[in-house]
Amino acid sequence: MRNETGSIHSDSASGRGSGCGRRRLDVFKAGNAVIERVQENASDGEWSLKMEIVGSEVDTWPGLSYIPADPDLSEHKVLAFDAYNPSDDIAYMSYRVDDGNGKTRFESARLQPGKHTTVEIYVRAMGSELDLTQMVKFYLYSRMPRKNYTWYLDNFRYTDGSYDFSPRRHLETNPEIAPTAEEQQRGFALFHRHYMDLVFPTSIPTEEQREVSLATFATPGEDEPLTISLRALRDLQGARAQISDLQSADGATIAASEATAYPVRCLPKREHYQSKYYIEDLPVLLERRESVDVAAGVSQRFWLNIHVPADATPGIYEGSVTVSADAASADVPIQLEVLPFALEETEGVWVGDYYAGPRLPIEDPAYGEVMRAEMADMRAHGMTSVGLCFGPALASFAVTDDGVELTYADDDRYVQFMDAYVELGFPAPVIQLSDSPQHALGATYRLHTDEFANHYKAGWIAMRAEAERRGWPEVIVQPVDEPGWQSQDVKDRAVRLLQILKEIPGLRTEQDGPGDEFFEEIAGPYADVWAYNGGLGTPERVAQAIADGHLVTCYNNDVEGYRAELQRYAGCYFMLASGTHGIYNWQYHGWKGSAYDDQDAKYGDFLHVYPATDTEVGGPAAGWEGAREGADDYKYCQLLMRTIERARAAGKATQAEAAQAVLDEIVASIQYTPRLRNTAKFAQMTTDDDGVSRVGGQFLVPNGWEFERYDEARRQVADQILALMKELGEL
Repeated sequence: MRNETGSIHSDSASGRGSGCGRRRLDVFKAGNAVIERVQENASDGEWSLKMEIVGSEVDTWPGLSYIPADPDLSEHKVLAFDAYNPSDDIAYMSYRVDDGNGKTRFESARLQPGKHTTVEIYVRAMGSELDLTQMVKFYLYSRMPRKNYTWYLDNFRYTDGSYDFSPRRHLETNPEIAPTAEEQQRGFALFHRHYMDLVFPTSIPTEEQREVSLATFATPGEDEPLTISLRALRDLQGARAQISDLQSADGATIAASEATAYPVRCLPKREHYQSKYYIEDLPVLLERRESVDVAAGVSQRFWLNIHVPADATPGIYEGSVTVSADAASADVPIQLEVLPFALEETEGVWVGDYYAGPRLPIEDPAYGEVMRAEMADMRAHGMTSVGLCFGPALASFAVTDDGVELTYADDDRYVQFMDAYVELGFPAPVIQLSDSPQHALGATYRLHTDEFANHYKAGWIAMRAEAERRGWPEVIVQPVDEPGWQSQDVKDRAVRLLQILKEIPGLRTEQDGPGDEFFEEIAGPYADVWAYNGGLGTPERVAQAIADGHLVTCYNNDVEGYRAELQRYAGCYFMLASGTHGIYNWQYHGWKGSAYDDQDAKYGDFLHVYPATDTEVGGPAAGWEGAREGADDYKYCQLLMRTIERARAAGKATQAEAAQAVLDEIVASIQYTPRLRNTAKFAQMTTDDDGVSRVGGQFLVPNGWEFERYDEARRQVADQILALMKELGEL
């Protein structure tokens, strides 16, 4: 570190790095680590700060604290420093950021072997959780190290970060429309694209898309989306879409109050959460507002959602959607066919979001109510499970002479979650990503001792007994998150914990991560559920895992929330084509800084639902609506499978086999590949003369299907259900 005088704050305010001169060592305080100013492995100047960490079989968190000389960091975006890792293996540095109100933020960084790694702590992105005007300390540490580490820290400074984001702009090749006299008079033209087909502000419709009529079908209790868009011919105020009552020839009505119409908001959104490219004005947010102003020459989409009441009478319903702006309006007919059967809950597959609870302090009186509302939204979107990112409070566990005693506080958020999970009717197990017994007991007992194993098992046995007493669902335990991308110590820990858990009769385990040798061959035998990241292993290895009794799932396919088609595909036909058992995504809502700024942190935001704030109304992401449609597709297909079985049992084998052939042909028409994540691509990608990247055309998953094929497949399945039900005398 530099040997100049001055505090880190005053040095770096002018863009200069901060050294480790003798007068600045007081901003560093050791926490169970040995720190020393040395002339080794400096990245800037002559001096660095050497930090020696002693590993232990007992859980420890040795490190050092950096105490800001000026606690007001509200004007700084990033605290950066260089860390040299002299070992031959990747090392993992965790850090905890504390403010003066007792609030904390945990994150981590990966230190590359044999080189300097620049660690960037995006301070400004923590402003939604911490008070940036009174930052107390940054604690840099090794989380539960099992061996010794030595790190060299240098060149602490405040910066704008290393990410230099570049835009990808929409490329439109259609000619501008020639408006009719009627369109010119009212100030806008209407057009329609499939809801999975993106509409940018610069999108121009084809003549075919301007011939607008809306038609769909659904079952009682189902939600079904449609979209309509306008092309503004002048500046428009208060543009909105409103759906009328829908009425059948028999006089039955689906009230307008059962429908919503949200303007789709476009935001700059990273291609994926680690990308330095962002797509300008990407249509992603279904904004919960009645109207929106639209500038001349801009296209604006409205997302329509029709909820069919559970007691709706089957038949053809007709009505209209009125699109208006200023004093002008236009009506577009809507036709909805309500089918004469209801969908049923799925069995044998699990779909869910990962969930860390509401973005509220746990002690907030509204915490439980908000959590239940968010979980109800998951159920309404077809989720059957949750990947839960918190567990019981560690204080719930106590070691006694008789083993491990478990006592839940009445206001424990874990208790509130589990009670709501049961009340809302989630049918599948919870995937538990936060292993409370491990962390409650691991600080006292060494990992490889019998004492630890016995107490760890006792903790989970106590949790299962209490869950059974309370009528809670099965919990499948993931003891270590994504060990395949971590150090050998972490991998060894994961295997050890999985082995211990498998000694508990009936308790099921899960592992997640890349489908590498560690995942499939080393940890795999001890995990009941294999959760592959962003895709699956080879079809042969997946088939073998299933034959060996493992459940195979796939997670983190669309963590950015804008890939409606991919979410729909993943939720049904990808699983049918691969023979796998579940789809999970990170996460219901997770963001740093502002949820509406995807460039204010090192990684992009993970949002399936955007939050309401003092200045924002919030709303679901387009990908979240696609996830619901995928869940519904699976319900249609599984209902057909059940109906086929009833037909076979009733002696109608010919009809049953004909229906099975239709379903088999649909699945066989998919050009299946094991990968999901980052496979959806724009049809066109070019670069302007000034170097700006552009994307255009349809944004499709390369599975051989067009957007309309999903609806056609659903209709084929529905028709087969109807035909078999008639054969069985059920209709």
